[in-house]
Amino acid sequence: MGSNYWMRFLKKRRYYPRLPGYDYSKPGLYFVTINCFRMECHFGHIIKGKMILNDFGKFALKEWLALSKRFDHIQLDTFQIMPNHMHAIVIIKALPPGQSVEENYSSYFKTLSDVVGAYKSIVSNLCLKLHKNKYDSKGHVPYLGKIWKRSFHDHMIRDQPAHKSISRYIRNNPKNWIHRKRLLN
Repeated sequence: MGSNYWMRFLKKRRYYPRLPGYDYSKPGLYFVTINCFRMECHFGHIIKGKMILNDFGKFALKEWLALSKRFDHIQLDTFQIMPNHMHAIVIIKALPPGQSVEENYSSYFKTLSDVVGAYKSIVSNLCLKLHKNKYDSKGHVPYLGKIWKRSFHDHMIRDQPAHKSISRYIRNNPKNWIHRKRLLN
């Protein structure tokens, strides 16, 4: 087999950011970053260090806040929606004392991927519906494309200092937006 075969094979291999063998339904704190497809700014813009949400951003905010109602076993901590991504700390809670696994299996034991996947799906569908309604009266609907990248990044928060540091990073993200954009250009 020639070197071309191996180059094509290596290019097609997908990187899976989840820790192999780790149970992401375990109680704990997780720092999550969800990026927009091609880092396109779908959710609004930053003005003077403050995030200004557009309609898509308002859907993203509303659905993020609704997640803890949809999934009993999670609690939302610090989060920030940015123009082209979002950061959040998600707390997966332990099963309440005196309750059995069998009676709570459907609401508990959803993984972090289940939670993020549901969120991304709901936000994408709402944005698509809004996009179609916006252009229906004009006849031609321009292609919206994907909202989210295929996966997400996560990091297990292991102690209180890490939790404080990550929370500060999330809260300061809009203020640091201009600085980061300059570094990237």
